[in-house]
Amino acid sequence: MQREPELSPAQQKLEALLGQLNPSVTGLDRDRLMFQAGRASRGSHRPWQAACVVLTLLLGCSLMICPQQTPSPHEWVQTTPLVTPVDVATSDPASGYLKLQRQVMEEGLDHLPKSKRGWSPRRSRFEQERLMAKLLSS
Repeated sequence: MQREPELSPAQQKLEALLGQLNPSVTGLDRDRLMFQAGRASRGSHRPWQAACVVLTLLLGCSLMICPQQTPSPHEWVQTTPLVTPVDVATSDPASGYLKLQRQVMEEGLDHLPKSKRGWSPRRSRFEQERLMAKLLSS
């Protein structure tokens, strides 16, 4: 068993005086005190707010000075044909086909002339791709 240490007469007198004291009610709200302590410990928001404002202004200025330029669809497609068609005299029966082939290679399928039968809007994308492959393969 542990024994309590013996107190000197001065310590015993101090203990008796402290035992007679009653805590006073000061009106401190514990929750409010903790809230204020947390608020004081968070620090200042000014540095990161200032950094956000500066970066936003720089972004706005850069967009006004150098607007983003998107390439046109013609720049996405290689315009130089891999195989150049041979120029043929107009008396050759295949010259019409070769002209059509050159036009397709230079301008794409969208610039094909209208056929005499009339182009059907129901023609599928697969048929257009097959026609393009057939024209380019010969």
